[in-house]
Amino acid sequence: MDAASSWLDRHRERAQVDTESIRTYCLLLLAQQVGKFKTISLKPSAGSALEMATQMDLRVDSETSPSVHIPTDDQDARRRLWAAVLELNVQESMNSGYAPAFASNDLDTGDSLSTAIKPWGESTQNLFQFLLMKTMPVRWRIARYINSQYDQRSLDEGMSLSQELMATLHECHKYIESSRMSCTPPTGFQTKCFDLLSHRFLFALHQPFAVQATRNPSLYYSRKVCRNTSLLLLSTLSDSGDDDFRRLCLSGPGTFSDVLRKSALYICDELTYGLQTDLPLSRNPASMLVQKEMQKAVAKYLDLTLLRIEGGNTGTKCHILVSCLLAYVDALQAEASVQERVSMALETSLGDCYTRLKSLDFVQAGNHTSTQHVSKSVGDQHEYWQWDSLIYH
Repeated sequence: MDAASSWLDRHRERAQVDTESIRTYCLLLLAQQVGKFKTISLKPSAGSALEMATQMDLRVDSETSPSVHIPTDDQDARRRLWAAVLELNVQESMNSGYAPAFASNDLDTGDSLSTAIKPWGESTQNLFQFLLMKTMPVRWRIARYINSQYDQRSLDEGMSLSQELMATLHECHKYIESSRMSCTPPTGFQTKCFDLLSHRFLFALHQPFAVQATRNPSLYYSRKVCRNTSLLLLSTLSDSGDDDFRRLCLSGPGTFSDVLRKSALYICDELTYGLQTDLPLSRNPASMLVQKEMQKAVAKYLDLTLLRIEGGNTGTKCHILVSCLLAYVDALQAEASVQERVSMALETSLGDCYTRLKSLDFVQAGNHTSTQHVSKSVGDQHEYWQWDSLIYH
């Protein structure tokens, strides 16, 4: 990391921007997003990567500008690199709350990218980028829609974007299923990354409407979409012999951990709200089966949070809060004492976290996790987004 950072610093000082430096910059940015590196001198950003690519006219190729001659091999490499820069930027837009820094005409190379980034043949190496680029136009519009002023959002426009993204994702999964018959089928890492990086847009699109569904039944569809999408995202944690994606979720401090945390908290909200308001209906076998599926998904997330603590992530509030919320659900289902069940879960989760932090030599004076607000919030009429903000206070 330090060597790459120093090399890029020297290139930028000499105003040397080429495909190699942009590629290295993108790799440095990806490394920063999947691990914690505090010592590097250069702090990469998706916006800077876009500036470098624009400065080099990376989007320009022989098809969009016939007067420009670029060798075929170089042209395909430039297209793939441009697609990577756009993907990093649109994901950063979702993380930061700002609209994407590129315009719609920057996506004009989409058709040529789909041609250059072929998903078929002897190798499926390009399939992942092909699928992401196929969904890029609608995801770009969703990112702009989500990050606009709230009073400027139209429900009709949101539902239209949702239908378009769902249809595109359906096509993408057809590609994935077809490619499974190839000599080198897509890996679990590729499919899980694609699901997380694409479906997070669907969740974020419906989430503002879903939190209003408790007061406005006409928005129930958004609540259903958020529930199903959250379950799909949490299902990526299932044991499938793919260790790479799990390692990514364990070490990644940004996109990967945030998306899964929001999904787990939303499922907790669905469970608590359903049991509080629809208690008679929640007793039928079909409802209980769905509840068990949701509880299992959240339990897998709790396993992940403990492993993250073991790996050096010292944030414990999320694990403690979700543990208490699951205990609250158990108490409602069993018609038992909520205070007793939650207190037991609080004690157990604190003990689990303490044991792991102690093994990291982190437990010192002043490093104790404040649990007063966490325990008080469980059982209150909080929305899941309030639980999410609680983790950072």
